[in-house]
Amino acid sequence: MGEVVLDVPARPEYLSLVRQVVASAAAVQMVRDERIDALRLAVSEATTNAIESYAEVRSDGTDLGSQRIVVRCNLDVERVEVEVRDRAGGIDAHTTQTVAEPGSLDDPNQERGRGLPLMRHLADQWEITAGDGGTSVRLVVFTPWADRRGQTPAP
Repeated sequence: MGEVVLDVPARPEYLSLVRQVVASAAAVQMVRDERIDALRLAVSEATTNAIESYAEVRSDGTDLGSQRIVVRCNLDVERVEVEVRDRAGGIDAHTTQTVAEPGSLDDPNQERGRGLPLMRHLADQWEITAGDGGTSVRLVVFTPWADRRGQTPAP
C-alpha cells in the first residue's frame, strides 16, 4: 500500500522524529491507539540499540552524525511493518536468544538489556537479523483488518 523511509544520523536527537513518523504512518492504517503506542515504543528501543551499536563501534571519537540508521515503514491493509537497520557490527545471535526470553523484564536491578524483551512483548511479530554488515530489526503490528490465519504472532 505504501512505504515511508527515513535515513537519519545515528544520534539520539533523531529518536523523536523516528517515533513521530512511525506513529503517523501507523495511524494512516487506522491501527488502534494502544497498538500505535506499542509500535512507537518498540521502534524507539530498536533505534536506540542501533545508535548505541554505533557508539560502541566508534568509541574513538568519530562523529556519529556521519553514521546512518535507515527506518523503513511498510504499510499494508493488514499490517504495519517497520525495519530498523544499522551498518555497525552485528549483534551477537546468542544475545538475541537469551536476552529475549520471557521473564527477562522481571529483575528490577537490571539496568540494561530490556530492549529486546520489550520489543518481543510489544510487537505482534519480530525478527532480528545480524551480521558483519550490521543489524536489522523487523517489527510487525497487525491492523484491525488482519487475517491472521497462518501467521504466528510473537508470544
